[in-house]
Amino acid sequence: MEFDDEYQDEAAIRDRLATIDRELRDLRGELSRSDDPKDFGDAGSELARIEEQSALIDALESEKARLTARLTERPG
Repeated sequence: MEFDDEYQDEAAIRDRLATIDRELRDLRGELSRSDDPKDFGDAGSELARIEEQSALIDALESEKARLTARLTERPG
């Protein structure tokens, strides 16, 4: 039974890694600025959005590194 649990954990990790890769691709695609902001309010909102997306990217990259390390540490 332990083998089955380990397999499910590995499968879950691989599924999460695939999800993270998709989320990173989407966030990086949205990260580029769209049109030039029209006023200071727009510029501030755009900057806040970019900073938030950058923080999400950093968090996802950290999670990806942690999960990848778990997979490589597994025996067999």
